[in-house]
Amino acid sequence: MLFDVMEQVLCQGRTARLYKSIVDEQKLASAIDCYASLPAARLDGLFSFYAIPLAPHTNQEVFDAILAEIEKIKKDGITNEELEKVKHQIDADMVYSLESNMGLASMLSFFESLTGDWQYIYQLRDRMHNIKSDEIKRVANQYFVPERRSSVFMEKKKGGV
Repeated sequence: MLFDVMEQVLCQGRTARLYKSIVDEQKLASAIDCYASLPAARLDGLFSFYAIPLAPHTNQEVFDAILAEIEKIKKDGITNEELEKVKHQIDADMVYSLESNMGLASMLSFFESLTGDWQYIYQLRDRMHNIKSDEIKRVANQYFVPERRSSVFMEKKKGGV
């Protein structure tokens, strides 16, 4: 759940930190996104970033800008305003996904397979609403460290297409 909050704060939408900083303000990239993948809901998971640098900027420049934003969260955490906004976004997404029979079945089977309890959905909402901004800072400091990082840069081959 904490990784989901980090994902929303960093990457979801044009008001997210990375989009505002790297795409709008610094104009280093044309697109940026990140994903908190399973099993992060229950175990350590994978948190990945994706960006498309704008010429003449390089992958390294974008990478450094991403790290700078992460360092801000590690040092200062996130604001209560950011946290409340994200909680409402996640809550709304969850409610909207339950509007159809297919969405309800998908959500319940997801939690049954992930946690062994289809009723975990109720606990999840309670857990999410009890998250504090200092928990986000703690998680950022625990997981976003060089020892846990793998970086892949994809670049066009020189002289190639």
